[in-house]
Amino acid sequence: VSVCPDSRPNQHGGYDFNVPEISGISINRVSGVGCSGTGGNISILPALPETRVEIVKETEKAYPGYYETAFSNGVKGCFTATKNMAVEQFRFPSGSERILSVDFASSFDGRGTRSGFDVVDDSCIEGWVISPTACARGRYKLYFTLRTSCSFEVTAADNTSAVLDFGQHGKPVEVRIAISPAGQAAARSI
Repeated sequence: VSVCPDSRPNQHGGYDFNVPEISGISINRVSGVGCSGTGGNISILPALPETRVEIVKETEKAYPGYYETAFSNGVKGCFTATKNMAVEQFRFPSGSERILSVDFASSFDGRGTRSGFDVVDDSCIEGWVISPTACARGRYKLYFTLRTSCSFEVTAADNTSAVLDFGQHGKPVEVRIAISPAGQAAARSI
């Protein structure tokens, strides 16, 4: 797992420092492997879909295993990971809607990515994503469990994405996304 912003338009490794606009924060990336890279799965945008969100470049801080930044909509994000889990925290401006748009079928390649998910309860979503490897030479499947520190309401959803509304007032929202190629039970137990 390697949590990082994804530049818009797509970049080979997901993130380009010189491109301020992002499509979201995804959980994995393998760059330097040719073609359009591999990864970019399970992307979270701290806003409604299609909202233009940029990184406020002077707020970026990065250390091995840790990244934080502020976004143009006032949201602040802190990101880290373990071997099998992304940990993302979003701090929303006081009085603003706490919205996260999740694209379960995101990928750097974008061709043939499929996903499925079920809302387990008001703080947990489980599912899977099948995504192409570099140069679309093959496919990999990841099972995931997404847990949030606050209750959400799904205000919009389709086969590949969901908008999670955490209400207007409250603490920062922490999202933990555990993954496993071995199956849903393995992703749930991490």
